[in-house]
Amino acid sequence: MPDTRRPVEEAARFSVNSHRMIDEGELSCADVVYQVGAVIWHPESKRFLLFITRKGPYKLPAQAVEGNLMASLVDPLAFVARETGHHIAPVPLLKFERTYKNATKSKYDIRLVPVMGSESTEPFKVTVDEPCDKEGARWGQPRQVVTMWFAGTIVDPDAPAVTPAKPTASTVRVGHLLPKNYAFHYLANRGYEGEQEYSVVEGFIKLWNLTYPDKRIR
Repeated sequence: MPDTRRPVEEAARFSVNSHRMIDEGELSCADVVYQVGAVIWHPESKRFLLFITRKGPYKLPAQAVEGNLMASLVDPLAFVARETGHHIAPVPLLKFERTYKNATKSKYDIRLVPVMGSESTEPFKVTVDEPCDKEGARWGQPRQVVTMWFAGTIVDPDAPAVTPAKPTASTVRVGHLLPKNYAFHYLANRGYEGEQEYSVVEGFIKLWNLTYPDKRIR
């Protein structure tokens, strides 16, 4: 994966290149922003962890990558533990890989074959979003937000429902453990961005239930 570090003196050059690429119907590396996202499940209370800011709304934990992308993938759930105080453990999930038949031929002759692989703590889903200038806008910005989603569980059986318990002036967002049905309903009714996060949680549940059939999320 590319190194996202960019010297300040090159920012203007990349910006100019970006506009030229957009004018030609293409994208440059300056248009791609990476995020690390997390689906955190608390098995004991059967709840998902969502973040909320002072202005809302609830969102899945996610953090923009600053600096080296590879360094952010070494411990992708660290930001959740740091902000909430929860002890977070990565969750190995079964992977679904797609193999391409006749991939070297015409793009219209490509067939996708799902193959169940081994368990892995690698991202279980990747989403690509084009942020809009405002809610409900028809056209997004040229910028592409690529989010790699990782799975984790809260190890503490008696984890507090709200973390940090006493937010300070420097607290940007607070973690809430919410029942699955409430989280699903909330995300499904929060427009495009919520629907995208809904699909991420839905994918996590499907893979979790396949990987741990004796601990199914119902």
